Amino acid sequence: MRQNHINGKGAAALLRGASAGGSLTVLHLDHNWIGNEGADLRNLLRGTDCPLEQLTLGANHMSPEALGELAEVAQENCVLRVLDLGPCPMEATIVKHLNKTRGARAIATAQALEWRALCESIAGDDPTLVEVSREFQGCSDHAVRQLADALRHNTCVKYLYLNGNLIADKGASALAEAITNHPALEVLTLDDNRITGKGGR
Repeated sequence: MRQNHINGKGAAALLRGASAGGSLTVLHLDHNWIGNEGADLRNLLRGTDCPLEQLTLGANHMSPEALGELAEVAQENCVLRVLDLGPCPMEATIVKHLNKTRGARAIATAQALEWRALCESIAGDDPTLVEVSREFQGCSDHAVRQLADALRHNTCVKYLYLNGNLIADKGASALAEAITNHPALEVLTLDDNRITGKGGR
């Protein structure tokens, strides 16, 4: 069910159907449009009738707070073994909850390390790192500030693609400040984020 523009209500309906005596154990809902309409998802994951053992929800325009709430609820689910919140830079609160969820620890740890390694490579001015693409991966202001800090020490990145994330005004401002003195950057894309007029100042 990936990449089908499924919203929060649609995702809840799918989970509700899976809980109605079905045999569905794996559901991939990544790269949709669930957003923060996750109240029904949280309630269904709390239920004892949900047979899902693996649920993938990455790249759904969900805030770190919403992802953290889902991860916390997953701790209460006795059946769910893997809750994959996607290849997004994990906030500390999300990692804390995921680490207590069976099967999810490796996912959370790997994603956190991947983002940290990317920022370290950028800050280290790796000459082979010319293009950075992190589109539709749930990147938040917190993560983008880390990226902005790394860019201040970089002279090699030419293309930076950040479309379809959760970047708001604070993240955009941090990026704007970082790229002001970046000598090589030619392309920066920020379409489909949460930036208002304030973020460009």
